[in-house]
Amino acid sequence: MADRFSRLNMDANARRAFLALEAATHGDAMERVVSLLTACAFLCEDGEFQEALPLLDEVLALAPRSVPALAMKAGILRHLGRWQEALEYCEQVLALDPSLAEAWRAKAVCLVKVGRYDDAVHCCEQALQAGHWS
Repeated sequence: MADRFSRLNMDANARRAFLALEAATHGDAMERVVSLLTACAFLCEDGEFQEALPLLDEVLALAPRSVPALAMKAGILRHLGRWQEALEYCEQVLALDPSLAEAWRAKAVCLVKVGRYDDAVHCCEQALQAGHWS
């Protein structure tokens, strides 16, 4: 498990991520999901997006309909400029909860990046209808 963090400078967030990942080896599936998501959050805070992706894959193997995990993966893929993949995860989030304005906004950004402007406008309208635009 420590090899996952071999290239990280073990600052405070990396240590927290390591501890969360260590905790993920114990407990039931839900405890593992929470621990893995916690580790991902700390990694993302440090900009270690590539390191977080395999952990999210583990979460999604345990809980394929986890909106937080799907949304986090969409966000990471956007940070990495992998717009089409991010778009697919935004769509999965919205299929599970179409009331999430932030997911509509994120989908709109992805659509703009892949050149689908009319679809992006529709997503912006959906975000506004959901009652929040940040």
